[in-house]
Amino acid sequence: MEMEKIKELISRYKRGDTEAFDIIARQKMKYLFNYTYLYLKNYDDALDAVQNVFIKLLKSLKKFDETAGSFDYYLKKVAFSVIMDIFRKKDNFLPLKDEFYVDAPVENDDSEERMEILSNVIKSLSRKHQAVILLRIEGNSVQEIAQILGISEGTVLSRLFYARQKIARTLKRGGII
Repeated sequence: MEMEKIKELISRYKRGDTEAFDIIARQKMKYLFNYTYLYLKNYDDALDAVQNVFIKLLKSLKKFDETAGSFDYYLKKVAFSVIMDIFRKKDNFLPLKDEFYVDAPVENDDSEERMEILSNVIKSLSRKHQAVILLRIEGNSVQEIAQILGISEGTVLSRLFYARQKIARTLKRGGII
């Protein structure tokens, strides 16, 4: 959906037109499901996440400033927040799967074991460091990560730096690198 149409629908919703929200929801449903499923790897959890995203949007969309940034980044930010809430409740944060590493070269057949080790190392990071690392692995730029998480680009860079340092130290200690 083009940005101008989204802006128009948001304006209509802010004026009380609930049909406008329904149109946005229908247009973004598949995108949100795919985005949440990528992280959650569970059909029911992804459906719950999408529902929670729309509930949060209903409450917050009237405050959305169309001039402040892209609606898609706003949507991603809300979705990522919901995903993190789900993981916190399950105490099973950030399952890293091969989909995040499609372009990674496979040197030998122990790549699945390496993926499991890396996943465990990333799970040992603080939540804020896990978030920036996962969003970076997903292919987001520093600017995009800052928008999604609602933090400054400098904070993103700092968190990436410290997260990478901890990952490298842990992997060296374990004899992995």
